[in-house]
Amino acid sequence: NTVKLKAPAEPGTYAVAYLTGGKVIASAPLQIGAVTATVSTPDVVQAGAHFLVEWQGPDNAGDTLVVESADGQRTGSYAYTGGGSETATLRAPEQVGEYRVVYLTASRVIGDAAFRVEDVSATLNADAEVPANANFAVTWTGPGNSGDMVRLLQEDGENQLAYGYVDAKRGPSVSLTAPATPGRYLLLYISHGGRTLASLPVTIVPAPQPPGDLLVQPAPVSQLGSDAAVEVVLDASGSMLQRQDGERRIDIARRTLQKLVNETIPDKTLFALRVFGHKQADACRSDLEIPLAPLNRQQASGQITRVNAMNLAKTPIAESLALTDIDLRGVTGERVIVLVTDGEETCDGDPEEAISHLRGSGSNVRVNIVGFAIDDAQLELTFSRWAAMGGGEYFSAANEAGLTTALVSAVNPVFQVFSADGVAMASGIAGGAPVSLMPGVYRVEAAEKSYDVTVRSQQVTQLDLR
Repeated sequence: NTVKLKAPAEPGTYAVAYLTGGKVIASAPLQIGAVTATVSTPDVVQAGAHFLVEWQGPDNAGDTLVVESADGQRTGSYAYTGGGSETATLRAPEQVGEYRVVYLTASRVIGDAAFRVEDVSATLNADAEVPANANFAVTWTGPGNSGDMVRLLQEDGENQLAYGYVDAKRGPSVSLTAPATPGRYLLLYISHGGRTLASLPVTIVPAPQPPGDLLVQPAPVSQLGSDAAVEVVLDASGSMLQRQDGERRIDIARRTLQKLVNETIPDKTLFALRVFGHKQADACRSDLEIPLAPLNRQQASGQITRVNAMNLAKTPIAESLALTDIDLRGVTGERVIVLVTDGEETCDGDPEEAISHLRGSGSNVRVNIVGFAIDDAQLELTFSRWAAMGGGEYFSAANEAGLTTALVSAVNPVFQVFSADGVAMASGIAGGAPVSLMPGVYRVEAAEKSYDVTVRSQQVTQLDLR
């Protein structure tokens, strides 16, 4: 006859008591000792950069490492301990100054380390004249932090016309699409925190000939790279009990997920499933229902069948995405995260920061978002921005057929398009939207292979990865 209890956070003398009918009929004394932790950080970190923290501590469930200002104010960057590693990645604030990383257990600081944030700068370079409607490359130097972006605005700086997130892993350039209206415009390098680090004027001129489209078609079975892993994060909160085409959304989601694991993801691919909203009402709970392991189709399908939505359960998108960093720890290849949700964050989390943290952790992470039955155009724009920051795409699904297509596309390989002289011109996901390119010969890299394609004006060129 045994039971497991959780020790209180404060050290001292306690007793474990057996109660029946409110009466203590047995007890034993218990001394709770103090716990400490050690934290190690670099002495100096660039503004907005992600940096590695080493720690040793109790590693209790929910223990976190948090960046604080010198006066103890939390800056927003945090990471959970655990996952079999005594390291974590945090983001430095963008304001120059003195900070510290603290180890928290049960909201108590039991260890810390100080560091200093230093300033950063950036530069931009692009062709002085760019054809209207054309994809063009902007090269950059600078911090290259996750969440930093290059924006194209009107000359007065009022309306944003295009943007692209910088990604040092894909090289020092960002691909943007020029507007249709010729004129003078402005390129800006914007940090994750909204600081303008560089600017460059550019002139859009009439195109000598209209662009064409490149459509990359996937193979029937997902062609993920070697040692890649897929984790699906499923929303099973109360809103998934609403009906769509006569059925509950959660029933449709289960059916499409079963198709995904039975027909699309190759057998033995590393796979994990995290679900939130299905076990506790009025709570921000997220559970790892299928821990990372080679895909067993029968077991995965059975586990998906047992997932059901719970009324009044909340939507912890940020928390769930943050926990995938631990779920997928140890994966050496690409980490493909697919968030399936029908609503917005309701647990006061910051999904944008969670995605930025995943991309800045040093691992090869791609975050795709599938919005199911979303009727809020602004929310879809937000999801699109988050997915772009995560190196993935946003897929809108209005019904079961759309959800099936979106899930298949979300686990397809990414592709990159290079000009004849090797400049990255565009990127996307096989099976996703076509990319617009000026007529010419390009090299496409996808699924660890290379293809030569010719794009012609006002025509759709299809590249079939089969």
